[in-house]
Amino acid sequence: MKEPDSRSSGTKSKLQQMTDVMNPSAMLTVLLDSNSEGEYLEWESEKGNAHCRGGFNYSGGGLVVPRTAIYRVFLQVTYERRKECSGQLRLSNSVFFITESYKHNVLLLSSVDTVSSSLEHWRKSLYTAGSFHLEAGGRLRVTSSHRECVVDREELLFFGAEHLSSEGTVP
Repeated sequence: MKEPDSRSSGTKSKLQQMTDVMNPSAMLTVLLDSNSEGEYLEWESEKGNAHCRGGFNYSGGGLVVPRTAIYRVFLQVTYERRKECSGQLRLSNSVFFITESYKHNVLLLSSVDTVSSSLEHWRKSLYTAGSFHLEAGGRLRVTSSHRECVVDREELLFFGAEHLSSEGTVP
């Protein structure tokens, strides 16, 4: 027998709420037709596979960290050949962290590859991840080169973070 979906009734069980608070996680996916302008990529935070749980919040291109802890941060961006993508392309993505105490972007993750667009068909996925001590209230943001070549499917373009351990504790 299938369990009732608590999302459809608008309520969550107390157990699910406790799990969300104890294990904050966020998975953001491609926001259709919105990544062509601005310094940082824009993301979907609610539809499809996207979610923000346990205090994570998304606004204005930034994923806001709920509490000071160690988090696994991840990013995948997939590119493919299009008319606008010509010549030798240097594909690159970066995840930055900014806090009130630093007031500037700190580079956390970066991935780089080169592809020749002389190939008739090509697709290239760049994935990167790492574990970082992040301060509460800080924002994670993503930049990407050659946005005109970025694939707009949520299973090929995603970004997020998950709680690994709190300060002074071991997972």
